Amino acid sequence: MEELNTLKAVVIWILQTGGAAYIAFWLTERFAWPPNEELRRYVSFLIAAVVGLVAWAFGMEMGYLDKPVGDWRVWVDTAGGVVLVVIIAAQALHGRLVLSKKAE
Repeated sequence: MEELNTLKAVVIWILQTGGAAYIAFWLTERFAWPPNEELRRYVSFLIAAVVGLVAWAFGMEMGYLDKPVGDWRVWVDTAGGVVLVVIIAAQALHGRLVLSKKAE
């Protein structure tokens, strides 16, 4: 993994390499909340989406990422893309970390 020694690198890690999913799963596993495993999975998706959107907004505000050009629909499409990417990454991380342990 690359070094995360700048804020820009952290934003890119969160958005493009599954960092939002990693943070979400780390939080839900660390605090073991909610107690139901299936609900915990969905809560981690929600946390990953929020972390991804915050990182996207921060990246745009700091000038690391380009702002969408156009009306409100472009912003909604881009935000939806961010959420979709982090939830797919969360699914992949869940399969790698949780489901592979259950298969053993």
